[in-house]
This record gives sequence, structure tokens and C-alpha cells, in this order.
Amino acid sequence: MKLMNRKILLLIFTIMFFLCLPVLAKEKLTQQKIDNIKAILELSNYKETVRVTWENMFQQIIKVQQAAKPELNNPTYEKVLMDVGRMLVEEMVDENSSYMTSVIHTYHRHFTANEIRQMLEWQASPVGRKSAHVTPMIIQELTELGELYWQSNQEGLAERLEKRFREELQ
Repeated sequence: MKLMNRKILLLIFTIMFFLCLPVLAKEKLTQQKIDNIKAILELSNYKETVRVTWENMFQQIIKVQQAAKPELNNPTYEKVLMDVGRMLVEEMVDENSSYMTSVIHTYHRHFTANEIRQMLEWQASPVGRKSAHVTPMIIQELTELGELYWQSNQEGLAERLEKRFREELQ
């Protein structure tokens, strides 16, 4: 009986230990880690990458809306929407924005301080700097490639969608 009680206690302790382990292992977000994350973002050309990504997204929104409503097919509409989009992006990448605070916390959740330091070292290397320089261009090119692929496959896509809807509705 005594041995059984010890085993039960050991089992309870082990379960509690593993349940509490994530809380015990969670790393504090130190100012050094915040500074290193900000340095990574700066070295990685983060602001330009965000700008290119969001500009591409706004251009796609414009195309979709203009296809749905031809009356929106005018330069003023495009200019206003793109200007508002750029303004939002500038607010997002501002160092003191709530968005940037969320970005820092996202990095913190997924990377330890040591991993952040390693990433910072890589970003400061010649290949890291090249990666930061070309990433916005790669995103732009891949967006254009995706658009061309989409356009060249629209007929087949429409047929596949119809077939899938028929299957789903049966």
C-alpha cells in the first residue's frame, strides 16, 4: 500500500511538473530581446517588405472591386485607395504602433533570445543583407507570376470549381 501511494504521488508530481513546464520555461521579454527583434526587422528591410506586400494586396482589391463595379474603374478611385493604403502601411510600420508591438510579441512567442541573436547575426552577414535587399523585389515578382498563373488558368479553374460544386451538392 505504501509503495502504491508513493507511485501515485510520483505520478501526480510528474503530471503537475509537465503541466507547469511551459509556464516555467517561458522566457521573459527583456529590453535586450526587444532591441534585437527591432534590429532584425530593420536589417531585414521589414518596412519595405510590408509596403510591397500591402501595395500588392491593395492593387488586387482594386481589380476585384472594379471588375464587380465598372463605375469604380477610374484613376481617382485607384489613387485614393492606394493613398489610404500607403497611409495605413506607414502607420503599421511606425516603431511605436500597436501593430509593431504585436510583431515584437509574435517574434517573442516563436523565438528564444538566443535564436533572435542568431537571426540578428545572420541578418548582419553579407547574405542576410542581400536577402533583405532582394526580398521586396522577390515578393513583387512572385505576385506578378501568381497573377499570370491565375489568368492563364481561369478557364480550367472555372471548370474545376463547377465540378467540385456539383460533387458537393450531390
